[in-house]
Amino acid sequence: MYARLGNGKYEVWQAKRYGSIAARNVKAIVAAFWAGAWKDKSDRLVLAVQASLADTKVQNEVEKQADALKAEGITFVAYGGDELSEVLRAKPVLVDDFFERGWVEAFLGPEAAKALSARLDGGEFSRVRAQLRRFYDAHFHLLDVGVALPLATDEGARDAPPSLLHRFTVPDVLVRDTIADERRAPQPDKAEAGSDASPGASAETRLGRTRRREYVRRASIANWLADGMHLAIVGEAGGGKSTLLRCIALDVLNEQGVFPQIARRWGELLPIHISFSRWSRLSTTLERAAGLKEVVAETLQPALTADLLSLLNRAIDERRVLLLLDGLDEWSDEQAARTTLQHILAFVATHNLPTIATARPRGLDKIGTIPPDWRIAELAPLSLDQQRKLAEVWFSRGLLGEFGSSGLGPEARTPLDERLDRFFAELARDRRLSSLAGNPLLLVGLIALSIRQIALPRNRMRAIQSLVTILVETHPEHRATAAGDTKARFVHIPDPEDRRAALGRLAFVARSASGGGTYDIKEARRTIRDYLSRRSRNQTG
Repeated sequence: MYARLGNGKYEVWQAKRYGSIAARNVKAIVAAFWAGAWKDKSDRLVLAVQASLADTKVQNEVEKQADALKAEGITFVAYGGDELSEVLRAKPVLVDDFFERGWVEAFLGPEAAKALSARLDGGEFSRVRAQLRRFYDAHFHLLDVGVALPLATDEGARDAPPSLLHRFTVPDVLVRDTIADERRAPQPDKAEAGSDASPGASAETRLGRTRRREYVRRASIANWLADGMHLAIVGEAGGGKSTLLRCIALDVLNEQGVFPQIARRWGELLPIHISFSRWSRLSTTLERAAGLKEVVAETLQPALTADLLSLLNRAIDERRVLLLLDGLDEWSDEQAARTTLQHILAFVATHNLPTIATARPRGLDKIGTIPPDWRIAELAPLSLDQQRKLAEVWFSRGLLGEFGSSGLGPEARTPLDERLDRFFAELARDRRLSSLAGNPLLLVGLIALSIRQIALPRNRMRAIQSLVTILVETHPEHRATAAGDTKARFVHIPDPEDRRAALGRLAFVARSASGGGTYDIKEARRTIRDYLSRRSRNQTG
């Protein structure tokens, strides 16, 4: 094992589960270190074995190797079973996590076990983690199937889609930084200054003014998430905010290879994914701000047994959870949402609970603001490389039938690359369509059209109609399902044609009034109401 230290060097561990060890074994292990590439990068070598190192010959060999390594500036330490046990005596929580409560009592005594009585031991924590992993694996896979499936009609579309983590493309974020810009003001000419110039003249004139400049940079979201305890990610509809949170939860609970930076910080926590819409709706029902345990019970009760839910509540008490809060801008009752948001912000600040939340830009204007100590970034449009990576996942599905379900080998690489090249060449011929491809939701919609053999941009109007369907029908339905809604979100205008016409009118008015940015909800209601009234009069007249 290799651990990089603060000075840039490495500490190398060689762990062996030897029942017994001889001097020649110590010599061989150190010789392997000498021969490897890590010697010049390391300043410490640790040998850890299960066996005892009490044998005199073994001790002499350890000392001999320690002296040789010391001459090269490397410290050599050897731990046998007895030494490792002594180290663990000062770490009851570690024993509890890896060996469970019975070993704490046997190894450290009943008092140490009693001191940890309220804490989840390793076995209990693993049970909750395993159950949560199975639930999220199934739940997110059903929620986030990709819009390519509902739009496609060919036989291959009925195949199971790739797993969510497999088809997830890690996005970038846009980070706004503010820096001090110190500039010296021009010095007045002595002849011009005349008698007014003096050593005591204005410091502002001599030193200039300190200005602050804001600039936007594109950054890796994995690196950005590695810093900060409370993080907010904003993005437009279809930008991938919900998918991002779902993939963080799955990665933390599974292989931890997609977001290794998060795994290093919070990999030992339980990720809890909560819809803000559901949380605020529960607050409406209770007529007070619902607590985290209450919304967890309401969300996970059907999936977890009572004892596992109790264990999860204990994990919350121990602050061993990572809160993933989706859609701060989604709510139906404004006051309930405002009260719920303030409760959440106070709770995570008081308990210093790691939290990642998502919202649309300016989505909180009505109910509150993100505190200044939170770090905020905006999801960046997918780069061309990221678009190609996402498209490759979906187009490769169509080749599975031709090359076999065992997977795509090197022989499929050429037709796949040709398909990708053709698709992006079609997009490039229409600037308006290619500009939409930076949005993951719309990109997958365009991919679905290509899978159905709809040529772009020749059928641009058909493509736009399909994308509109995704935005005003499919996506809202998926959001309602993810939030646990039991009633349709399209209650007041149930007819799809009326709804689409009303939204078209709203889009035109909003574009004319504000250039297509945010639009006041009261004005939006008034615009739609007036339009539907005129439409009704025209139809009946």
